[in-house]
Amino acid sequence: MTLTARLAATYGAYVLVGVLSVLVAGTHQVAVPIWIGFGIAVAAILIWRNAMLPAIFLATASVHAIQYALINETVDHAVQAAASAGVAAGSTLAALTGAELGRRILLRDRSLGSWTSAIGFVLCTGPIAALISSGLATLVLRSAGEINSSNLLFTGAVWWQGDALGGMLVTPILLAAFCIIGDHR
Repeated sequence: MTLTARLAATYGAYVLVGVLSVLVAGTHQVAVPIWIGFGIAVAAILIWRNAMLPAIFLATASVHAIQYALINETVDHAVQAAASAGVAAGSTLAALTGAELGRRILLRDRSLGSWTSAIGFVLCTGPIAALISSGLATLVLRSAGEINSSNLLFTGAVWWQGDALGGMLVTPILLAAFCIIGDHR
């Protein structure tokens, strides 16, 4: 698979599940209970390396821009662009962090044969990395006026939960699928 095809696959999968998640959760939500896209992002970096970062950034910004347009009837395009870029930067950094921490565990125990390795991998690719995306996104959304101060902690917690579950559940499944298929180089 060429680099262009990998970038397109990463971008397309993330945007598809992202838009579907937003529509299923309801367009009034800024955070959803499980964010499959986060698991896709972490897995894409683990499988195809850091070359996937631009696709993850653009996919996150695209989904957020679509979501922002659905939530707000009057869209300030400058605020939307800044918020989308801020959320995308946080999500991309979190996915990279989760992948790098996960990669360090895989280098020690490639098969994740011990409980400590498996649990460490799941925690690093999910809840630990999700602290970055949820924290930065919540601050960006507050600065953009998308959430008010009274919803700050709740939104951050739901965002963390969504990314954590996406990383914990989706990343291992995608890694296993690509190991079976063998297209990981």
